[in-house]
Amino acid sequence: MKRAALNVGLAVILISLTYFYLYPGSQAIVDGRIDTMISDGTDPAPLPYAYDQMVQTWHEKPHRLFFGAVHIDAADPQYGANFWFPWNERLAVILGSYFFPIEQLYGVMLFGLLLMNALCMYLLGRYLGWARTISFGLALAWGFSCYTRARAKVHGSLAGIYHLPLIFLGLYLVVRGRSKRSLALAALALLGAATVAHY
Repeated sequence: MKRAALNVGLAVILISLTYFYLYPGSQAIVDGRIDTMISDGTDPAPLPYAYDQMVQTWHEKPHRLFFGAVHIDAADPQYGANFWFPWNERLAVILGSYFFPIEQLYGVMLFGLLLMNALCMYLLGRYLGWARTISFGLALAWGFSCYTRARAKVHGSLAGIYHLPLIFLGLYLVVRGRSKRSLALAALALLGAATVAHY
């Protein structure tokens, strides 16, 4: 019971920190605003358009979301167009579209990425046997750094750096694992690492 309460407390701290880290963009998410979004000023029109097209594709031809690039018919009446979205962005946009306006899906993605960064580093630290306070400190430093803040403003999907702790966690699970469960968890960690954006 004490451990569960402590984990809930850590989750509340991380969620609150993410909210304040992205403020005022996080408040726009909470308010469901359609007149603003987190941006450096270059994305307020093209990004919601692309997200809207992705959501329409999800409803009309969902199989297209499982290719390397998402083919969208409406972007070009004659040939269509291919949009490249990393897997984590596709997931955030599709799931977020059920709860938030299109204009806030970028912020929703960022919120999730920052939380994932911190949680994955925390999991790695705890798996390695580090103290809870050290793991939490590393999670804060990893999830909320100057790099992730800079990426949150532009190229937001690159704010997701959770793949590195997941890769190390997956490799440790393979090396130290003694059961099929360890191998399954390692595969899950490595699969999660593959969802991150890359150039």
